[in-house]
Amino acid sequence: MSSVIACSDLSFAWPDGKPVLTGLNAAFNPGRTGLIGPNGAGKSTLLNAIAQRAELTGVSVRGMTTA
Repeated sequence: MSSVIACSDLSFAWPDGKPVLTGLNAAFNPGRTGLIGPNGAGKSTLLNAIAQRAELTGVSVRGMTTA
């Protein structure tokens, strides 16, 4: 059984209006995935969004399972 996580048009801004993620489309296949970037780039925010712990605008995060 394989799992895939797909994000479609994911956007997030801090309360002061500063955008962190804007219109992100991504898909993560089974196995290890690394997120790299400078501090403050939105890596933790993206993971919280996928875990549905962040309040996002115009977002669709799906977890799909295929046999």
